[in-house]
Order: sequence, then structure tokens, then C-alpha cells
Amino acid sequence: MERDDLTGRIGKHEAMVLEMTEAYDRRQDEDGEAVAACNEAIKLLQGYPGMGEDAAVSLLQVQLKESTLKISTRAMKEGSAFIPLINALATMIEMETVNPSACVEVIKLIEELRDAIQKTKDSDTVNFHINSAMWDQTMTDMEK
Repeated sequence: MERDDLTGRIGKHEAMVLEMTEAYDRRQDEDGEAVAACNEAIKLLQGYPGMGEDAAVSLLQVQLKESTLKISTRAMKEGSAFIPLINALATMIEMETVNPSACVEVIKLIEELRDAIQKTKDSDTVNFHINSAMWDQTMTDMEK
């Protein structure tokens, strides 16, 4: 009976570790994509004010819209402080030209968001490794 109980606990522990690892991997992927989207938006915005040809502006707007969608999804997890940034990006997507100083300000906000996401991602990695070590120790203890 004790052996069956231990086997059940080990199985539950393994399932929990698998679930937590999969959730961690998803968060890391999402955060990595959000950081990449922020970097892409920054790159696009740095070229935005100087764009003169309609075709080039149109392509830039499409690319910026894609980055903005990725950013907005992740920004909501960081809190409502980033809603004005998303609104500004949405407005900029519709504009043919952008005031260079406004563009610089939006770039700074995107950099802040990117840095916040990266900090969360890094912290999550540290916590996951600490938890992994504890999970491994728990498994070792149960197998003794």
C-alpha cells in the first residue's frame, strides 16, 4: 500500500513538473516574441519620419501594425500604464508622416516596455531554475 501511495505521489509530482515546465516554456516564447516585436517596432519607427515614398510608407505601416499587435498583447500583461503607448502606435500606423519628436518619445516608451518584458523574462528564468532544483530534490527524496 505504501509503495502504491509513493508511486502515485511520484506520478503527480512528475505531472506537476511537466506542467510547470511547459508553462515556463510558453511564457519564455511569448516574452521572447514580445521583445523581438519591440525591437522591430523601434527599428521601423527610427526610419519612419524620413520616409517619403507612399509605397515605402505603406509597407512600413503594415510592418508596424504587425509589431504593434504583438506588442499590445504582451503589454497588457505589464499593466495599463502601457495603454497610451499602444494607442500612440495605433495612431501612428494611420499617419503618412510623423512628428520626429513624437516618434522619439514613442521609441523611448517601447524601449521601456521591452526592458520591462526582458526583466520579467530574466526573473522568470531564475525562479524556474530555483524551482527546478527543488523539484529535483523532492523527486530524489521520494525515491529514497
